[in-house]
Amino acid sequence: MIRELVEFTEQLDVAFKQTGLRPKDGLHVVLTAVKDEDGTYRISEDVEWRTYSRKGDEMDQLLKNCAAWTKAAWMIGTNKCMDLPQKAIHSASPYCLAFKRTALEGGAAYRKIQTAITAGKQKEQLYHRVGTYFGHTWQYLPDQESDHYQLSEAFCQVLNTSEKLHQLLSHTGAWEALSDDSYIVFYLDLPLEIYRAAHNLYLQNKLFNTADFNEDDERGNTWGTSDFFNSFDSKKPFLLHRTATFQIPGRIKAHEARQLYEFGDLLNRKILPNPLPVFILQEELLEQAITIFKREALLDASVRKSYAGIIEELYDKHPEDLGNYYLLYYVKGIIRDFDFVSRFRYHLRAPDGSPWRVQQLMKFGEALSIDHVFEFQRQILPVILNNSLVRLTKKGMVVKYFEDIEPKHCDDNNVVIYGLVRKYRQAIYDFIYKSRGSGLTATAFRDIMSSGIRSDINRDKTPFHICQKLNIWFSLNGYFDPDHSNFNGINMSETIPQLMEKMRQVANDGAHFETPEAFAFGAGQVIYFLLRQSKTENKTHALLEPFTQKTNPDMLKQEIARVFDRYKQEISFGQGRFERLMREVLGYSGPADLRKLFPVLLAGYFSEPVIFEQRTNDQ
Repeated sequence: MIRELVEFTEQLDVAFKQTGLRPKDGLHVVLTAVKDEDGTYRISEDVEWRTYSRKGDEMDQLLKNCAAWTKAAWMIGTNKCMDLPQKAIHSASPYCLAFKRTALEGGAAYRKIQTAITAGKQKEQLYHRVGTYFGHTWQYLPDQESDHYQLSEAFCQVLNTSEKLHQLLSHTGAWEALSDDSYIVFYLDLPLEIYRAAHNLYLQNKLFNTADFNEDDERGNTWGTSDFFNSFDSKKPFLLHRTATFQIPGRIKAHEARQLYEFGDLLNRKILPNPLPVFILQEELLEQAITIFKREALLDASVRKSYAGIIEELYDKHPEDLGNYYLLYYVKGIIRDFDFVSRFRYHLRAPDGSPWRVQQLMKFGEALSIDHVFEFQRQILPVILNNSLVRLTKKGMVVKYFEDIEPKHCDDNNVVIYGLVRKYRQAIYDFIYKSRGSGLTATAFRDIMSSGIRSDINRDKTPFHICQKLNIWFSLNGYFDPDHSNFNGINMSETIPQLMEKMRQVANDGAHFETPEAFAFGAGQVIYFLLRQSKTENKTHALLEPFTQKTNPDMLKQEIARVFDRYKQEISFGQGRFERLMREVLGYSGPADLRKLFPVLLAGYFSEPVIFEQRTNDQ
């Protein structure tokens, strides 16, 4: 993985790596140095400042400068900051001082330290650590006799006491209103190259996980342990290898460590698509992909092309050779999935070459044409998983393939849907994004559809919602289950129209059931008619549950007879179609495994009831 990500990052120019930079939320104060006649530097009393919030504030040129300075002055992580062990100062530059409002008077962190000091503990407030911080940063100056050192020393002198720091803050009149989590950042107004020179020296010393295993080769390259999503276990005895003959698994070059650091920074800025395709051995595809990434990164996030849009654009140009790439999925800058895609299948096609089709087989629902995997994601997944894995909103589509998810966010605490999402979201992700169907098997598809529909019935979902799930299950089952083993070898999309015709023959002409499927379908029709007789104001499909729990025909017939006895006074004499269907259902004596016929029973219940159909000669 490291080699591929390094090569990808090397292809990105400096301008792209600066794209999407934003200052920290909070107060930004810019100070200017003035050189006196005697050659010494002092800080001007003129102060420029801005407050910024990512939720809506626009950036002027000063804030853009602050964003660039921040990138060239920030710590790698709190474990490598210049304010150990307190870790309150998050800048790592002789020209910048950054901390959160909480560390100043009135903040929670300030009060906590003050309490510790009162208790006699050896603690120092941030005000007293500023001088020490700058002392640590001066090691990253090229020459302590240079102007750069004098500039930084003058900068330090106006910030190293509480009185001086608050005097500068008083020019803004904005710091006291900040929340504890907001940053306060002081900058020295210098060219960006000067910031970068010091930061490069800091990174050179800190990019490896630890310096304990650094080695230099004959070419002058430094090799060390990677810090890229990698922790070091030397102080964690239970994580150490006790039988290994080596102390570390491997090393990377300093140049590679720098590229990985830049890549991680790009992930945090969210300017790359997610998931991110990293093409290898295909220079033309890689160049075109990076061109698209650059173009889209300049756009507002609300109109930026998603991964699907980028893949569609690449597929139009390379329909035959879109593959051989790594796919990386990240959440909040953390890599959650990294896998190789040998070949990407964009279109979804039936054996005859036509797009996948969802037929309207039930009395409600709608027919759909599913041309490609991203239409499957957008049109099918929100329905079958109740808007819990893929959710359509007014602002667009939200996915939860690797994000944290809780039951309360799954169809209002639907534990069944929550379990299905947790169980199958990796398989669904692999199917859509990696063209890998090994996880989305016939058994998996049946579990998703059957369990979800049972839950919907118990929770009294709308008939349209349940019918559309049944339409999807019966129409698409053959693509995941070519042998139709989920339905005892029966192609439901073809069989349901035949069963409907059979019901008409039984209800109108006195024909007889000849198969277990006809019995189950007919039972569903009868059950719907009987439950419809209920005078309850709020009829629910949850009344269907006692029937779906029966495992053999005799038990089902007994339940039907019991419900008929309850509602018989509501049924008018001479209901010929109902009487003929009822007679066939109660008189059926053939075999039937109702556990396997559960989908057929549902199909009969949610299909158009033939009892209410009007024949042509009924006029």
